[in-house]
Amino acid sequence: MPEESDEKCPICLRTSGVSVESQGWSRRIQCSTCGKFYVSEELYDFTLERLGSGFEKYSKNRFILQGGLREKISPDGKRPIFLTIKKSSPKDTDDVYAISMEDYLELLSPIPQNPSQKIDKLLSNLEKMSAGSYGHLFQLNFETDYPLAYARDVAEFSFLLSAMNEKGLFDMTSKSNVGWHFRLSIDAWERIEENKNKRIKLYQGFVACWFADKHDLFRKAIERGIKNAGYEPLSIKEKNYPETVLSKALGEIRKSRFVVIDFTGQRDTVFVEFGFALGQGLETILVINKNDWKNLKEFYVTNYNVRRYSDEKDLEGIVETAILERVEAPLCD
Repeated sequence: MPEESDEKCPICLRTSGVSVESQGWSRRIQCSTCGKFYVSEELYDFTLERLGSGFEKYSKNRFILQGGLREKISPDGKRPIFLTIKKSSPKDTDDVYAISMEDYLELLSPIPQNPSQKIDKLLSNLEKMSAGSYGHLFQLNFETDYPLAYARDVAEFSFLLSAMNEKGLFDMTSKSNVGWHFRLSIDAWERIEENKNKRIKLYQGFVACWFADKHDLFRKAIERGIKNAGYEPLSIKEKNYPETVLSKALGEIRKSRFVVIDFTGQRDTVFVEFGFALGQGLETILVINKNDWKNLKEFYVTNYNVRRYSDEKDLEGIVETAILERVEAPLCD
């Protein structure tokens, strides 16, 4: 058994409520603030505070890393994150998903910026924590739960909670020096449903696939399948944006009703887009060319329903049928 001892979390730097296990090539972190994740030996030894010149943005954006880790956001939606300093670090395994801090920050963007957006993020996370119980009694701690709202610090989290109470989003509250105990009010649950319904009204279907020229016919087949089902496809090939292509893609996924994922070509960005879509709670339709099926990682073959297609016509039909069967029809405006 690996040796376990209380150590400092390399992200939030807390020492209380932190458990660290050395696993040779990595450290497994269990932090009451940041959650469960893995880091490389290099990152653990330095921590965010000691990375030095060129890495200041990671310390500055610590609250973003904390929010993503606490939400368990992972590119494949399942495996815990293995956080590294450099992109050239070891690849992921069946147990963890390796990603550099730079790529993880990009995966998490755009983040909640203003108080209203942070309140909505917190409400979304509270809904998940409620396990379907409208009368769930929440106990939020100032010191450890601020990442649930992507708050920068304890003071900002305290402000957000007070604002939520003043807006009537809490019911049966009690406040102490440690935190808040409360149930969500009917107004809070209605706001949660309104936020969810905003997506249901959308007609956009995002296409995540290999953008090589030789794959163009298949991308267009996916787009035809989406149109045939009554939706508007969006892919970002050969378009210019002020942000990076991946940042733009993740932003468009947030706006989409569903995402069609074509694993053909085994592109890293496609796997990231897939995991991001899962984290957003979107319906995902997974396909792959039958000639590339044998190359698909065993993790995806085992854990997901990936449909194999033989040609463009076959792909078009698979996409259209899947959308009609699995995607809830948009609400009328």
